[in-house]
Amino acid sequence: MSPKGRDASFLKHAYGCGDLGSRATVQPHDARHCHAGAVESTAMASGEFVTKLSIWLAICAYAAGTALMLESRDHPRWRASARWTWTVGCVFFLTHVLCAFACFHQWSHAAAYRETARQTVALTGWSWGGGLYFNYLFALAWMADVLWWWLAPASFALRPRWLTGSWHGFLFFMVLNGAVIFVRGPMRWFGLLLCVLVVVLWCRYWRGHQSANRARQIVNHQS
Repeated sequence: MSPKGRDASFLKHAYGCGDLGSRATVQPHDARHCHAGAVESTAMASGEFVTKLSIWLAICAYAAGTALMLESRDHPRWRASARWTWTVGCVFFLTHVLCAFACFHQWSHAAAYRETARQTVALTGWSWGGGLYFNYLFALAWMADVLWWWLAPASFALRPRWLTGSWHGFLFFMVLNGAVIFVRGPMRWFGLLLCVLVVVLWCRYWRGHQSANRARQIVNHQS
């Protein structure tokens, strides 16, 4: 079927517009109904595009923000860029959440839970939608992290190592699921590449941190 034929068939079945190939069969009120249906269909397509685009922009900003954050430990002039990138990533993720609820779940938590359970059972065989609560926690934690960085940067820089490790571990777990585990097609490989990059950056940072600690211990022992 041609694209035009598919559009006509979709509108006929979804919005009761009849045969769009015959102008005589389309009454004025039917034409208005068809136009409204077409506008709604276009809006849904646009919403789906923004929903998918925003999550990938958030993931890219997460990877870039992590790189800048780790490098800023040795290059303080990069801290401002790291904070802005981290903030933009959070904004993109919140945009994704809002678009998903508006365009796919009609602002219904129950609908979002059912969709999460459907995706989970398709992947694991376990019908459970509790992963949705992890997404809520993720959004709140990222917002809190951004606010902390902006409102109390000195405290943010000195926060306990266990807290930093726990937060970034959870963050990476969520990104891995969103960018690799629950993704199909070529974008999965792109997500995997970003996740590998983040792991390499963290390993490099921890090796450098351990080397610096050993050097300080040697100096202190010699003195």
